Amino acid sequence: MPGFSNLHATLNSRNLAFVDFEVNMTNSFYLVGVSYGQEVTQTVLHPGLRGLAVAKKLAISNRIDVVENILSQVKSKDGIVVAYSEAERNIIAHINELHPLAGYSAIPYLNLRKAAKKWIQRHHKVDFENLEPFRIGANEYDAKRQKNSLASVMRLSEFHSPIDYAPGKTIARFDAIIRGLAVHDHEWAKLTNTQKAKGTKALKHNYFDVEAMKVLLELIAEEDKECLKNCFKKLID
Repeated sequence: MPGFSNLHATLNSRNLAFVDFEVNMTNSFYLVGVSYGQEVTQTVLHPGLRGLAVAKKLAISNRIDVVENILSQVKSKDGIVVAYSEAERNIIAHINELHPLAGYSAIPYLNLRKAAKKWIQRHHKVDFENLEPFRIGANEYDAKRQKNSLASVMRLSEFHSPIDYAPGKTIARFDAIIRGLAVHDHEWAKLTNTQKAKGTKALKHNYFDVEAMKVLLELIAEEDKECLKNCFKKLID
């Protein structure tokens, strides 16, 4: 694991892979969004979403191949995997158990959520505490979870989530599309407008999350890079 100063140099050189998987509670994979500091690339990972992939001109792959491709590119640039929380690291660890990912364990993993909490505590505590609930009408449990979500934190910036951004609904939207495509033999054109809208909104949600991480990391690094300290781990233990 490189020292903190070396990690700063890597951050400055932009050798970063911003990664956001869409996975359900039973480890079914739907989509992954990735950006190496420029455009976001989305890859469909669920065979039931083939019609969506064709309609939106998205690549189709599987979880093992896509993870190996991501990590191979990161390693070739001595880069860092960046994600919001430990979720993506846990996902990669799960894949590693099923299919050993040799040679990638030393890649640094940046938990941007941990850095964001430090950044808020040090520089934006009052503003953050004064924000309204992220979604009006959410129950106490959901409101607490949503408060520290990426989209909620981005309200401290000028990069806000789309109006139709709906926390907790992305997987349900994908599942609705899978059911609709199964009925119509994967022909996207035969879906209802409501079904198509759910697919578009699910893709927008993932796209925003990847772009938001890029903006958030830049804000934190510009204001106080010390907030990033101790937020790195080895990708695979």
